[in-house]
Amino acid sequence: MTDTNELEQEPRSGLSDLTVKLERLLPCPFCGSEPEILRKGNDHRPKRSITIRCKGCRVERTDAAIRHSMDWLERVATEQWNERSNVEVRGDASRRPS
Repeated sequence: MTDTNELEQEPRSGLSDLTVKLERLLPCPFCGSEPEILRKGNDHRPKRSITIRCKGCRVERTDAAIRHSMDWLERVATEQWNERSNVEVRGDASRRPS
């Protein structure tokens, strides 16, 4: 029998880094669809950015960096995408009092 800790430490064979990163992203906060990560640049370029975009409603957010690594940028972008407000919206927001 294999120890659970050993399984967690083993690399996930057969999965790309992008697939592993996508598992950490929460669904879109607006429509619940799966998001995708779009990378621009790399650690060897002066500018780099990451866009996380919903495949359903196409809402997106972009984070960019000049001095930090792509790994740092992916971590920040993922944390920001996954951040959710605890505010509950009630009623129709398009209706305003006269």
